[in-house]
Order: sequence, then structure tokens, then C-alpha cells
Amino acid sequence: MSLTTFWIDQKESKVFHWNEQGFSVQTHKVPDLEKPIARLNFYRTLQSSLGKSNKILILGPGIGKHNLESYLIVNYPEDAEKIIGCETLIGSNPKAIIEYAKRFLNLMELAPSFGN
Repeated sequence: MSLTTFWIDQKESKVFHWNEQGFSVQTHKVPDLEKPIARLNFYRTLQSSLGKSNKILILGPGIGKHNLESYLIVNYPEDAEKIIGCETLIGSNPKAIIEYAKRFLNLMELAPSFGN
């Protein structure tokens, strides 16, 4: 199984790609989302980073996580079906994101050994 975890706020997004061997992280600066072209390009970049993930977890402190979820639902329904959660997580510390994702997966009994 593979998992992509997005953490998104007003300034940056972090994309964690998980598999049985571990994870990798990408960071993207969030553009001015009031500009439609910038917003579209940003969400396209995040969507294209999914690769072959079969599970998606979206985290963040504000509405950015819901905006990404809505973008996937409207434009990429096949990816939206892979969303296993859209949850509030305040801090952007990678360690906190990793621990949250591991706890979330443990609670869902999907893959308790991810990220070890």
C-alpha cells in the first residue's frame, strides 16, 4: 500500500509519500490563492504529486485542506475516492505530521507499521 499525506496552510504545503520502506517529503510554497490561475496551478501541482498512491490523508490548520479536498472531488473523482481523511492538525513540524499519520492509520487499522 502507498499513502500520500498532504499538510497545507496559507504559506506552504508538505507532501509526504509513504510506502513500506519509509517516506519522502516535498515542500511547496502556497501562492496567492486569490488569483485563479495561481490557485489552479497550485492544486494541479499537488494532484500531480499523488503518483500511484492508493490512500490520501489531508491535514492542516485551516480551510486549505478542505479546498484541496474539494478540488480533487470536482476535478479528479478517482483520486477523491482514495481520501481516507481530511483532519485538523495545527503544527507543520514533520515529526508531528508523521506521528499523526501513523496514529491515524493505526486507528483505521490500515497499516500499523508504516513509517517505522
